[in-house]
Amino acid sequence: MRILITGSSGFIGCHLSALLRARGHSVVGLDYDTTNIPDWLLRQRSDFAAVTKIRCDISDAVTLTNSIKLAAPEVVVHLAARPGVAGAEVEPNAYEQVNVRGVHNLIHACRAANVGRIVHSSSSSVYGSITGVAEETDDPRPLGHYGRTKLLGEQSLVDAAAEGGLDVLILRPFSVIGPLGRPDMAPWRFAETLLRGQSIQLHDGAGRDFTSVHDVALAFALAAEAAPKGCHVVNVGSGQPHSAFDLAQGLAESLACRLYVNRMPLPSYMPMSTHADIRKAQSLLGWRPKRDFSESVAEFGKWFLGVRREMPNFVSQDYGNGPRM
Repeated sequence: MRILITGSSGFIGCHLSALLRARGHSVVGLDYDTTNIPDWLLRQRSDFAAVTKIRCDISDAVTLTNSIKLAAPEVVVHLAARPGVAGAEVEPNAYEQVNVRGVHNLIHACRAANVGRIVHSSSSSVYGSITGVAEETDDPRPLGHYGRTKLLGEQSLVDAAAEGGLDVLILRPFSVIGPLGRPDMAPWRFAETLLRGQSIQLHDGAGRDFTSVHDVALAFALAAEAAPKGCHVVNVGSGQPHSAFDLAQGLAESLACRLYVNRMPLPSYMPMSTHADIRKAQSLLGWRPKRDFSESVAEFGKWFLGVRREMPNFVSQDYGNGPRM
């Protein structure tokens, strides 16, 4: 199968690109490489993905349409997005341009290029603050601007599928962890802070459904290979929530560091806890997570230490909003 991945140089995108190639598919990447990450990480991701890449900004509707026509895929996996919950509160217009308008452009580009299937990456942030397990049938109530932009993107795809001629799978990944992640994400920030011997600022009571990037990539691969008609929304999580303290403690053990913690209130735009019901992923895609929390944390710690040995000064760079979760 010929598959186009937008955001192929991203965290999930590079892992998915490599996995789909290993599964025998012809993969084309599409990316603008604007994510705020160091150059060495972008190179590592591109080398790992090892796919032909079209440089394109999804905010540019004309170029996007021409790029998809050129690639001529059977399915588009749309991962390109403006990531980060905190960043969306600072730059709301930039997030709307990519996460909302970009999806609108993609739909029109796929129709113009006669592509009938889209697999879209949304986010667990659309749920907002839910007590207990989050099911796909729950009413989304995002707390922050990031979640709102992802929900608006979802709604555009739902409407497009209802119009006909387009089948859509919307996946909602929960907190993804693993090698080649972003510097602004909690695992990276926690590890960086631990190695400096500083205190991690934990948002009091915060918990997340941490999911291995390998498992998340597999869910997207299965979604690209599946062909259900209409529009479906699917959670992708481990099904096992863990606290921010669990993450910090696991990383401290993996990195052989002392753990120092300062607790602070949770911002209003962040949910207290996220926890996925993954029964639909199992029934529709035949997917279930294979890696547990401890294994995923240890793998990230091992990768992080390896990078630090190769580039001992990289931890002094600032690419995010602080070591908090």
